[in-house]
Amino acid sequence: MKFKKHLFFLVLLSLTIAISLAQSQFDYWPIDREVLLKYSSGSLEFYDTVSIGSYEYFPNDPCHVAFNDIYGNLLLYGSQSILITLRGDTIHRLANPSKAHLGWNQGTLLLPIEEDDSEETKITKLLFIYTLVDSSPTTPYLSELFYRVIDLYYIDEEVLISISDAKKLMSYNSRRRLQGIRHANGDDWWLVSGGSSPTSHSEASDSFWVAHFRSDSIVESFIQRIGTLCVGSQLAVSQDGSQIAHAGSSVVELFDFNRCTGKLSNARIIEDSVYGHYGCAFSSDGSKLYVSTHIPKLLQYDLSTPDFAKTELLSGVGSGQSNFYEATQLQRGPDNKIYMGFRKFGFWPYPYGEDPSQYLMAVTNPNAAGADVVLDTFAVWLGGFYNRSYGLPNFVNHNLGSMEGSDCDSTGGGSTFVENPGEIRSDWQVQPTVSSGLYVFSGPINTNLAAYDVWGRLVWRDRYSGSGIDLSAIPPGLYLLHASSESQQQMFKIIRQ
Repeated sequence: MKFKKHLFFLVLLSLTIAISLAQSQFDYWPIDREVLLKYSSGSLEFYDTVSIGSYEYFPNDPCHVAFNDIYGNLLLYGSQSILITLRGDTIHRLANPSKAHLGWNQGTLLLPIEEDDSEETKITKLLFIYTLVDSSPTTPYLSELFYRVIDLYYIDEEVLISISDAKKLMSYNSRRRLQGIRHANGDDWWLVSGGSSPTSHSEASDSFWVAHFRSDSIVESFIQRIGTLCVGSQLAVSQDGSQIAHAGSSVVELFDFNRCTGKLSNARIIEDSVYGHYGCAFSSDGSKLYVSTHIPKLLQYDLSTPDFAKTELLSGVGSGQSNFYEATQLQRGPDNKIYMGFRKFGFWPYPYGEDPSQYLMAVTNPNAAGADVVLDTFAVWLGGFYNRSYGLPNFVNHNLGSMEGSDCDSTGGGSTFVENPGEIRSDWQVQPTVSSGLYVFSGPINTNLAAYDVWGRLVWRDRYSGSGIDLSAIPPGLYLLHASSESQQQMFKIIRQ
């Protein structure tokens, strides 16, 4: 890979290479403007205090991001307003930081898009994607989405960091809700953002903007209208990439996601109430959805039950809790625990014992159902600081490869990759979605059927004969069933009991 001529900033960062490998490249969690947590030795814990710019650059709940190398060395951290290296060098800084004041949570994302593991030089390329506000009296909720390309060149024990000029992706009411999902070919990325049209006078939306990135270039982008009109707060992706959940205002929704086409389908309302839903996260096995509310509450929805059975796991830690803090967004950690924070309102003392806003709470066994769930209210100490942010760091918390045997499991050179894989058939159905192995498919004879496990591996394939689908030979678990016939297709989430 050649060094790019358009790079305008260069910083040399000297590293002491750690002995043990990190489990992911998102092990560092910046919380608010002062706290840095680290996932190490199987647990998330307080690591250090940081100074992520002045308050000028964090005026209203920015979205924090961080990135470390595979050896556990922190390389970058910051938000849509400012991006800093471990040495303290600023490689991204907005000339007008007020444009980020409504970027809010999930308004920033780092995507690792390319790696070169040659013996002489190891190169990592990142997409730095961020939201800025560009509102006016006629478009009061308009925001713009930009991206910059970050190159990290590893030479011996030194890292050379460079960043490109900013490129505009689109103008759209996308303020928050950025998520990345690995394409079914295992190399490309889908970038998904919720929002309404640029001319909308409301922040409420029933649309998604989707872009297909191949390295640092966009293959395609489109807007899809689906679901319920509401003000959104957080998007979550299941670990197998087959589902997207959306928590916002009074609605919690669930969608199927097609990693080949980038299309959402099968919209289902999980909850429609006055809770004021804010955050959401899937359990690692995809069978449970956790949702936080401002009140604060923590709710669990069992997706393996026909009515999405709801359990209220937390309703404040003591009486009058809503006078002191609100619940934050949720995030699944590298340990597969679900984490939630408590945003403190003011500076008055907390009268009910230890103040939860100085900790992150953890769901220690998220795959469990209802009363079997264990909460650790004081799981991660924040170093004595109070959390005053609604968000937790935004990062991709799934590690997906290609979906072998799918219509788009490769990217080129005589591959089966399909740029336009055809119409999504919402009238095709599989019943029941939970079964001991037998399912009924309401689609045409000779439809190609393939089942994939949560890691994207092909476990079963057949052609529909009209006599039903028998999956009793595969192990119990959660699966994605792909149905395709000529220029038509559909995806289904099924559970084999």
